[in-house]
Amino acid sequence: MSAAFESGMGDRVAELRLRRGMTQEQLAERAGLSVDVVRKLEQGRRKTARLSSKTVWAEVAR
Repeated sequence: MSAAFESGMGDRVAELRLRRGMTQEQLAERAGLSVDVVRKLEQGRRKTARLSSKTVWAEVAR
């Protein structure tokens, strides 16, 4: 994946999370991840969390 795509994906996760009125802490808890992983995914700094990314997407897409 390109860096631009990954960065855009993080922005989208943050947007969906906020639309649902969730904090990063709430999303992390629901997705079974640490807050640090969620934060890094949203910031585009976490490149190796493909499975985690899918978990986060599943939670914000509900």
